[in-house]
Amino acid sequence: MLAELVIGDAYGRSFEHAKRHFVFKKNDDVTHYVRPPDKSHLAGHYSANAQGALGITELVLSGRPWTHFNCAESILSQFKFFRRYGISEQLQGYLVNSFSAGDFFKHTSNSMTDGAAAVRVCPLGLFPCLHDVLERSKVAAEITHGKGLSLKASQAAAAMVYFARYRPKANFRIMEFMRDLFPNLLQVPLVGSVTDHVMMVVSAALTAFVRNVTTKELLWDCVNMGGPSGLTGALALAAASVSPEYKQNLPETLFSGLEGGARGREYIGRLDKQLLKITTKSY
Repeated sequence: MLAELVIGDAYGRSFEHAKRHFVFKKNDDVTHYVRPPDKSHLAGHYSANAQGALGITELVLSGRPWTHFNCAESILSQFKFFRRYGISEQLQGYLVNSFSAGDFFKHTSNSMTDGAAAVRVCPLGLFPCLHDVLERSKVAAEITHGKGLSLKASQAAAAMVYFARYRPKANFRIMEFMRDLFPNLLQVPLVGSVTDHVMMVVSAALTAFVRNVTTKELLWDCVNMGGPSGLTGALALAAASVSPEYKQNLPETLFSGLEGGARGREYIGRLDKQLLKITTKSY
């Protein structure tokens, strides 16, 4: 699941807010990564949004107490190990200027509205108890997205993963599940452009999830919707990757083309296996 989340981020971020002719030309067969028009990052490199999900996963695996402080510390530790970009300038500034979790809380506003927290909490949707998913995602999200709709929408991202994994025929009923749990929150099906607000990003991911049946088509659709396509792709693929109704047909080139190194594809693969093991054991 982590691999697919990171692939959605790494593939989609190259198309974020890009002009339509670039999207049509480069998002054709979804077989390889491309550099964005501004050459701001290398092809196949994931952003600090996906990095946040890896930090949260590390905290889950560590068994340490689930607190705001430990969530912040895990996210900051990932960022300090290898500084990544692709998140909002506001959150980027908080991470750059913090040298400890204590610093992070001094600098950080918890009233952000982008999709960073939604991606961050996706791994928590693998836990088999919905109450646990919502409580853990609340703590992990509210260090930066602690206000009203932004917090609820971030929790909805984790719930989407939960429903995809644990509710039979979720592809057909997931909108019903989500509306019951988060009434009047999401705009599904989403019509029109996708903005950077977390509610819109989660709405876009859910819209794409319910109208596709294969992961390759899903990733293409998330990018074709425009806007913050790295966020949309990460959220949608995180849910689809654990859904028994979805055909898992992402090209091998997207897995092998993901960046290497100390926090690259092999590291992500190890985290993936460990996270699945611990959540399956809980189940």
